[in-house]
Amino acid sequence: MIIYVTIKIRGMALRRVFILFLTFILFLFLSSDNVFLHAQDNDEREEDGVVTLQYYSLGDQMFSINLGLLVPLFFHNPEGGITKTNLSLGGVGSLEWDAFLNNNLSLGGELGGGFTISPLKRVLIMIPITVKMSYFIRKYPFEFPLFLSAGICFTKLDDLLYIGPIVKPGFSAYWNITPQWAIGINAAYWWVPEFYLKGNLKEQARFGNFAEFSLSGLYHF
Repeated sequence: MIIYVTIKIRGMALRRVFILFLTFILFLFLSSDNVFLHAQDNDEREEDGVVTLQYYSLGDQMFSINLGLLVPLFFHNPEGGITKTNLSLGGVGSLEWDAFLNNNLSLGGELGGGFTISPLKRVLIMIPITVKMSYFIRKYPFEFPLFLSAGICFTKLDDLLYIGPIVKPGFSAYWNITPQWAIGINAAYWWVPEFYLKGNLKEQARFGNFAEFSLSGLYHF
């Protein structure tokens, strides 16, 4: 009698466990069917429409270090046309910080420096401080920003110092090695006008034209 009751109780307990197990399986099945339905809807929307990937948003930042060559092109004399610079191939470097305004536009600042040498071994030094606006074209993992920088440039030759404007249009090509790190190349055109308002100095006005080719290491944060 004791054995029969024990078996009966155990049988009822197993039946309850079996019913609970079937209920749990049914719940999982219904939940899975619901997930597949949503997944199917998502796939259909992606096929019918154009999916836009957002790589950056407002406030995302990046910091870069650039090193390369500064190529003297020519001087433009408003009174006498274009003349040779007679300057040697030089070097250039800069530190740059940028913040994204949206997925494609960034605004930042750049502190740089470049040098080149005259035939008399005089060193021409230029230190530009600029504001930079960039527009990004992407083909992941590559990025191709088009940029325009403008600001002031400290130009020094021996004891002579001139502070004037500078404009730098250019473009870059970056390869994103990881979500944080990228390497790339830059090409920029330096337009450095040196002009005077005084009558006896107007003839000394020169517009410097240089080209920058540099390598870049970039960190996103």
